[in-house]
Amino acid sequence: MHASAWGETPQFELVYQLQIKSTTMKQPFKTDIETIRARARERMRDGAVTHAYNADREQVIDVLNTVLATELVCVLRYKSHYFMAQGIHAAPVAAEFLEHANDEQQHADLVARRITQLGGVPNFDPAGLATRSHADYAQGSTLREMIVEDLIAERIAIETYLEIVRWLGDDDPTTRRMMEELLQAEEDHADDLANILGTIDEADAASHDATRETEHQGHRADARAEAGRRHEPKNGGDGRNDEKYQ
Repeated sequence: MHASAWGETPQFELVYQLQIKSTTMKQPFKTDIETIRARARERMRDGAVTHAYNADREQVIDVLNTVLATELVCVLRYKSHYFMAQGIHAAPVAAEFLEHANDEQQHADLVARRITQLGGVPNFDPAGLATRSHADYAQGSTLREMIVEDLIAERIAIETYLEIVRWLGDDDPTTRRMMEELLQAEEDHADDLANILGTIDEADAASHDATRETEHQGHRADARAEAGRRHEPKNGGDGRNDEKYQ
């Protein structure tokens, strides 16, 4: 509605504008900046952890060290699968393994950095690495088994990371956002592996069907040849007894 010819805004439009302001405006931002400044100076060595941090820092560090172990185990498993991949589908699958290994290494670096920001020590000790990890280190003897083991590990990470995100809530939004990024990446990895597994299974099924069809064709050819031999004359080609003309 436009203003009237008298240059005034109609009354109902003024009411509408006031309603918009009342529903969209939040309470004025208020904070005691002097108190914040004083607290910041008191515990400068805490780095990123301030008085507003509401989570149990030691528990968060412990949980993040299990995430770190999970990522490191995934790096090792993917690297092993990258080098051990063999078979007709090995080249593209191995490339996917390597890409995932590099992603997991980046995740491990992010987690380790966050642990140090919280004043903790990233646990890179190989001893107990497998027990600290959420996922297992399973190699697999075939390419398909490798994909399956990696997919299982990704699904485990997805579920545990989702629980961590919910557990953190608003008490540690920075760590929660990091875990959400890791969660999204693991979901992408799981989708990649599921698609690869489906493609390989379809290709193997088609190859199996083609092999069976080739075998059936061979059997039919053998049967026709055998039937032809049965109908061949036992004597000369013209059916006459050769001994009679000797």
